[in-house]
Amino acid sequence: MAHLKLARSQLDMLWGLRREEGGQQLVPNRHYDEGWRDYRRFHPMYGVYLWNVSMAEEDAERAERGWAGDLFDAVNPAYHGYGKTNGGHMGFNGNTAQWFRFMRGNYPDYPAQVLKADLQTIAEQIANYRKAENDPQTMDHYRESMTIHMWQQLTPMVVEALTQLTLGGPMHVYHGGLQVARFRYFDAAGKRPGLPQGVAALVDGLTHDGATLTLVNTDAVHAAEVVIQGGVFGEHDITSVQLGDAAPVVVGGRWVTVKLAAGATARLTLGMRRFANAPSYDTPWVRASDGPAPLLGREL
Repeated sequence: MAHLKLARSQLDMLWGLRREEGGQQLVPNRHYDEGWRDYRRFHPMYGVYLWNVSMAEEDAERAERGWAGDLFDAVNPAYHGYGKTNGGHMGFNGNTAQWFRFMRGNYPDYPAQVLKADLQTIAEQIANYRKAENDPQTMDHYRESMTIHMWQQLTPMVVEALTQLTLGGPMHVYHGGLQVARFRYFDAAGKRPGLPQGVAALVDGLTHDGATLTLVNTDAVHAAEVVIQGGVFGEHDITSVQLGDAAPVVVGGRWVTVKLAAGATARLTLGMRRFANAPSYDTPWVRASDGPAPLLGREL
């Protein structure tokens, strides 16, 4: 956790440089030879990323500094235009602050609203790439929009809501950030990554030593088995599992299997020892170390 001090010091320094304009607290976003400039309203997302790792109240408070309620209190599907709408950008993760409000108990309708927004954006993206002007066979390849970012402009893969709500963490920073979240899932029957077909998951509570998770088997005929992994990279140990108001069952390790009857709903409270394991790409069946040897650089 000591590594977080650098990011905290940067946020604190920028907050110390804030100035008030029109009753709003603005912080600088760029520095040139002439000094700090590009003052904008403080964006909560970086504090949220810190809080997601530390679960420390001091980082939650950093995220809530100068909270711009008109930008971040409600889901906004207008992902494009950083700093112009809800702080969204080309990574389609414009509702990090809103997810944080949900996790703090201040936005109970967030799951329904963000899924609606994602579906709306997906429909818009599909319509966009089906336009004649975006047909790769006939389009003008020299027009301004034909840039390295065009795949981002046209992609229909909008997964912010699924990432936040099923994994229990803010969506990764799109330009190379690792996905840090509380859970990952595997289909026990298919021995493959991901939730089993027809199984839904919702993480609605996070603490430093646990999380609350609801699993629903929407298949009214067939049962399902879900392997829950502590952390996207297996970095957390799951220490206990409590079903509803029943007594907790002591477990241990990074994986626990839950069997869901047809049409069943399971409300689970999982105790956790976070960052107990070295991160890896191991699955319940295959160790990453048993796979192909990594490519190494040229030896001198």
